Amino acid sequence: MSTEQIVMNRLKVLPEHLQKQVLDYLELIIVNFSKTGKNKESDYVLTEEQKKILNERHEKYKDDPFSGENWDQAKNNLLEKYAI
Repeated sequence: MSTEQIVMNRLKVLPEHLQKQVLDYLELIIVNFSKTGKNKESDYVLTEEQKKILNERHEKYKDDPFSGENWDQAKNNLLEKYAI
């Protein structure tokens, strides 16, 4: 099964409002990719500090998955911050 088929199958199991969030996120990735042209995993090496921050955020998420801000607000904040 191709990656595209796997993504489509996984997307179909989500409720429609979450499908929209996934599509919005994909659009953000595509826009960023088109601006940077980066296509190698090695271009995205995280520092130890970044890994630590991500691990802390993941632990907070596991404790309370619904504690974060909604996707639309988070997306708007990122768009404003990074002018994408």
